[in-house]
Amino acid sequence: MLSENLDEHVIEKLTTKYPNRIPIKVMFGKNLVQKSDIKNLKTKYLVPKNYTISKFMCILRSKIDNLKDSQGLFLLINNELPPVSDSIGAIYNKHSNRKTYLEAHLILENTFG
Repeated sequence: MLSENLDEHVIEKLTTKYPNRIPIKVMFGKNLVQKSDIKNLKTKYLVPKNYTISKFMCILRSKIDNLKDSQGLFLLINNELPPVSDSIGAIYNKHSNRKTYLEAHLILENTFG
């Protein structure tokens, strides 16, 4: 419980310091992305509100090692696949209830073959 309060306090401090950015926490499942591919990938990001989902996906894709062209990355927010042309700020306003950050799930799937 203390770590959750600390995280909320840190997030609140960051959002007051950077009001035009959205805190995003990226989650990985057991079988979603291989551990060897994501060992150097951060899970917490402070993303500008005007970035689109596709821009954020490009950033994530460039940071994952050993990602093949035939593998697709999908970013789910509240178990929904958001439109890639939507801005992070619009997605945050749509999906944030009482949380102070946007929680996203990253999924890796074979798309061709």
